[in-house]
Amino acid sequence: MKTILTVLSFLSIFSNFSQTWCDAGASWKYSHFNFAIEGYTEINYIGDTVINGQSVQLLDKHINAYDFISSQYIDIDLGEEYTYESNGVVYLWYNNDWDTLYNFNADIGESWRMAKQPFLNACDSNSTLTVTATGNKLINGITLKYLVVDFNFPFGYSDTIVEKIGFISSYMLPYDICDGALDAHEGGAFRCYQDNNFSTYKPHFSEDCDFIVGIEENTIERDIVLVPNPAASHIEIMGDLSGNIECILTDINGKLWAVIKENNKIDVSHLPKGLYILTVQLDKDISHHRFVVQ
Repeated sequence: MKTILTVLSFLSIFSNFSQTWCDAGASWKYSHFNFAIEGYTEINYIGDTVINGQSVQLLDKHINAYDFISSQYIDIDLGEEYTYESNGVVYLWYNNDWDTLYNFNADIGESWRMAKQPFLNACDSNSTLTVTATGNKLINGITLKYLVVDFNFPFGYSDTIVEKIGFISSYMLPYDICDGALDAHEGGAFRCYQDNNFSTYKPHFSEDCDFIVGIEENTIERDIVLVPNPAASHIEIMGDLSGNIECILTDINGKLWAVIKENNKIDVSHLPKGLYILTVQLDKDISHHRFVVQ
């Protein structure tokens, strides 16, 4: 009897340990920039429900930000999402059906249609993710599978999807750059993830996870400028760039356009005209810079 109880206890512990999606207390934060509103989008797992007989997790979405026009802190309710994981695939409820959000069973070269995208596309291949590499990461003492994927937009960029966390550079819910899906205005670059059994993970964000005001304040004590500004074909980061450099390029709505590593000259010729934010990380230092594409 003791042996049976021991085995059951072990299986129960293993089952809880192996949970890789929406563990208790799961919380994601993403930077949010929308003209005069700056802050972050927060997605929290708040409970379970059932859809068509399927047990699913309920995610609550909010924008916490500062409105520079009204000079007030604001909280914007973005509604809810329904999701669940089955055998390595994470699904998202959309238009009364289940979309594939992440497929950790995909091999190199395989692809899937991005979640929450229109079926009628303005571009032939802009709504798919294609796997270019796979592997495992040890994060907070837990081995998690990851996929490197290409967003098949006209210009293309890559991101890494990690079990439990999702995208580690861009927003959880992908958007279609050609069709202009509304999620482009919800969240931008990934900030942080944590749950009750997993301490805060933030590979690209050096501020507090709930940092709001101070986007123009640099923590890098070096003179860094972008030239030319405004730009038409490229921008170049000038100044003391000693150390490992990584840049995250977003527009003013928080939409991620590129992640650039070990390069201080960035092609912007493909970008629509408008205002952009370049986050420059040098080792552990970070700064934010606005520039205009004309």
